[in-house]
Amino acid sequence: MPPKGIAKRRLSNEHQKRQEDIRNESSEDRQSVYITETTTTTAEESMAKQQSSLESNRFSNLQTKQSQISEQMETAMHDNKRQRMCELYQRDKATEAQDQPEGRLEQTLGRMSRLGTVETGEQHERILEQQRACDRPITASETPEQLERRLKCQRIRLGQIGTTETREQHEKTLEQTRARMLRHRVVEEEHKRTLECHRIRYRRMKEIEMPEELERRLKRMHLGGKPTRAAETPEERGRGRNHQPLQKLSYRMSRMSVQPEVFIKQEPNEYDQQRSVSADMVFKDEFVVSDEDYSGSSVLVPPSFEPPFHVIFSMVCIGSSQKLDNGQ
Repeated sequence: MPPKGIAKRRLSNEHQKRQEDIRNESSEDRQSVYITETTTTTAEESMAKQQSSLESNRFSNLQTKQSQISEQMETAMHDNKRQRMCELYQRDKATEAQDQPEGRLEQTLGRMSRLGTVETGEQHERILEQQRACDRPITASETPEQLERRLKCQRIRLGQIGTTETREQHEKTLEQTRARMLRHRVVEEEHKRTLECHRIRYRRMKEIEMPEELERRLKRMHLGGKPTRAAETPEERGRGRNHQPLQKLSYRMSRMSVQPEVFIKQEPNEYDQQRSVSADMVFKDEFVVSDEDYSGSSVLVPPSFEPPFHVIFSMVCIGSSQKLDNGQ
């Protein structure tokens, strides 16, 4: 039996050898796993690239096929339309040869005789040029639109569309045009008269009104005759939309060399019955009160003095000592 020291060394050597074997096996396993994962990733990437290339090729092939199909359909439609236009043109040419043996120039002269002097020399030359274009043979370079225009000119010349105007129709059109121009002229003259009336009215107001009041009035007139916040003074806003101060009336009377004394009453009295109020001259926003006792002098009253209020004017001319016996 070997001694203890030798046995321990053997055991330790066997243990180290076993540990080395385990480490070697684990490193080999790790290396094999890494190689397997790398191979799998490379295979997946190559498959994805192949699939994307296949899809792109399929999409490009599909687009190419669609473009080829659309070109073929467009070519077929173009050919069919061209063939149909050629057939119609040949048929119209045959119809014209049967119905119009006298020729194009006689037909054009007949059309000019129906229109009278409406057609000028340039228009006649243009019509002849269109007819010469229709006489030219059809070429392969003409588009369907050109053939359609040629066919339209042909049909116009044959009278199938009905654009040729007779002399009676032309005279009727001219009469309607003259009537429309006359109506426009009448409306323009009425507009000029209205503007002149407005100018006269503005001059009258400018003579008897202060510039601020005239400006406010013009603003109201431009806004449809309705008073607005922009056209009112702060005093008018506080007292009401339709309130106007009495200084306006006194200013007007002072300009007319008349000193007024105004009284507003709810109930009429004997003095009201004696005075007569005439409203012959009525404007949009003012009326005239005339007093026959003072040689026909007139006063412009603002719109706030309207029924049911009764306005009593006792006017005393400057330099006169006459008094009115109405309780003053």
